[in-house]
Amino acid sequence: DGRRLAGRPPSALHPAGAYFARIASIHNDGLIRWLFDNMYGPGRRFDVWNYQHGHPDSIVWYDDDVPTEDPDTSARLALARHWPEHGRVALRTGWNDPGGILFAMECGEYGSHGHADQGGFVLTAYGEHLVDDTGYGGWEAESESHSVVLIDGKGQRTSGMLGAVRDFLHTDAIDYFEADATAAYAPAEFVKRHVLFMRPGYFIVADEVDRKSTRLNSSHI
Repeated sequence: DGRRLAGRPPSALHPAGAYFARIASIHNDGLIRWLFDNMYGPGRRFDVWNYQHGHPDSIVWYDDDVPTEDPDTSARLALARHWPEHGRVALRTGWNDPGGILFAMECGEYGSHGHADQGGFVLTAYGEHLVDDTGYGGWEAESESHSVVLIDGKGQRTSGMLGAVRDFLHTDAIDYFEADATAAYAPAEFVKRHVLFMRPGYFIVADEVDRKSTRLNSSHI
């Protein structure tokens, strides 16, 4: 709606933001509008209205007539989800609370941008990034820069990395799953990470490692 943007500088946009605006408009999807408003609206992480260069599609596609749907009260969203086709898991305490907890892990078929980080996780809580991902490329792609197990000081392979998430469980009181990163290490009998989230605020992350060698020096970053 161009009237809403009258007098503002040219819209700027992280490219994904334009697609969110378009999807919300086409499907009249209030959750997608909420996502756009909270990520790309004024004062948000990617404040598209205040950037000086960007994508005019946000002006064309943004639709004020789409009613916003609050994810905290939406029946369409759960506080925990497992995407088995990608080996991704996300656990959270809510959507609107800036001090809420978000835990995310990937341990699957494709890996993350070629990083040696099967079973690595990120954790945001109480307004802070407590466990973060270091970025892209170079040293940042190595196991040493992620929250994964090192065996005898060595990390995961940088090719042929596979993983799997098993036994995912979500209830009102607890969440649990096992991340199997065995195939990403050599040699190893098994390298598994167990995650237990006791709602609303306690995590237990337990690593289980076994290998043929009698010498084992594992560490966790």
